[in-house]
Amino acid sequence: MSCAKGNTEDVDLAVSAAKNALENSAWATINGAQRSKILHKYADLLESNAQELAWIEGSDNGKPLSNAMMDVYTSAAIFRFNAGLADNV
Repeated sequence: MSCAKGNTEDVDLAVSAAKNALENSAWATINGAQRSKILHKYADLLESNAQELAWIEGSDNGKPLSNAMMDVYTSAAIFRFNAGLADNV
């Protein structure tokens, strides 16, 4: 098994790209309530498409469907948690 190695320059490039994306994106211009609404909508979409997403996930990595379903619903829950945080910023 191999793993890609990074160095200080790679980290600096990643941090710079992340700052640029945050400061120069539509996401940076909307308030917490709007962000919360978007994150809740994304969670809704995950849940409403859970069966298909779980099937894709299971097919991609051989995971049992029940485990893949749990992953989809856990992901939706994480988006809802963060939506709650965004609404309180």
